Amino acid sequence: MRLFLAFELPEEVKDELARISEELMNIIPRGIKWVEPENMHITLQFLGDVSSADVKILDEYFSSLLDTVTEFDIENPVIEAVPAKNPRVIWVHYESNNKRIFSLPGKIRSMADDLGYSLDKKPLKLHATLGRVKSPVELSQIAEMLSFKPAINEMTINRVTLYKSVLQPEGPVYTALGSYDLQRRNNG
Repeated sequence: MRLFLAFELPEEVKDELARISEELMNIIPRGIKWVEPENMHITLQFLGDVSSADVKILDEYFSSLLDTVTEFDIENPVIEAVPAKNPRVIWVHYESNNKRIFSLPGKIRSMADDLGYSLDKKPLKLHATLGRVKSPVELSQIAEMLSFKPAINEMTINRVTLYKSVLQPEGPVYTALGSYDLQRRNNG
C-alpha cells in the first residue's frame, strides 16, 4: 500500500487555504487540479509502497519517534509556483525556527532502510500543496496568483498522521492508519 506521513494543519488553516484556492481558481479557471481542503497537509515523509505486514512495525516506530517531538510553530506563508520557470505545483511554503523537525526525515529513512525500503532523500520542505499544474498557464496569471498573502501568518503543528493513499481518476483518497500527537510545549 502507498503510504506517507504528514503534519496535520489546523482546521482554520485548511479553511483559509480553501478560500485562497477558490480565489486562485478565479484567476486561473483551467489548467490546475486543485487539492480538496480535507486533503491539505504538510508531507513529512513519503514512504511509497509498503507491505501491509510492515505497517504495524512502522506504526510502533512512528509512535516512539514522534512521542519525543514537541509541537512547533510554522509561520510566514508564501504562495509559490514550483519550479519557477515551468510550474508543476502551486503550494504555500512555511518557515519554522524548530530545527529539530528537519532531522525527522533522516531518522525515518534510516529505520525504513533497516526494513528494506529505500525512501526519497529530499530535504523536508514545509509546504501545503494547493494545486497541480496540468496544462500551461500564462505567466501573468502566475504572477497575480503569487501576490496573494494568506491571512493566518503563524500556526502550531501538534499532530502527525500516517496515511494510506489510493490514487483515483478524481484525485487521491487518503485514509488515516495512525495518528501521533506531539508533546505539548511547556510554556511555564
